[in-house]
Amino acid sequence: MKVENKILLIPSDEADDLGAILNCAIRYCIGRTSYMPRLVMDYIRKHPELLNPKTVGTMIRDIRQARDEPQTEIEKKYNHTALGVYYQRDYWLDFLKWLEEQEAKMNEQ
Repeated sequence: MKVENKILLIPSDEADDLGAILNCAIRYCIGRTSYMPRLVMDYIRKHPELLNPKTVGTMIRDIRQARDEPQTEIEKKYNHTALGVYYQRDYWLDFLKWLEEQEAKMNEQ
């Protein structure tokens, strides 16, 4: 089956719903040790036009909260944090920096 490129139009009254869905995806991915966090982060980076200040602010808050959560003894034993295994933490922190840049751009406008 061939899939053609299509343009997706989102009614302005549904933009907050889309933001909530993106936030759900981020919340689901925090701490997951699979391919899903990277897939979600990469998708959002490719489509910054889907973001609004409320969505970005919520993502930043959630990631910072997980980043700042103290590591449990079991997490230490398995080299894990609230953001995931050690290499995923780097992805999350890089994504957090990108989100903070997006938020700054939005505040300039």
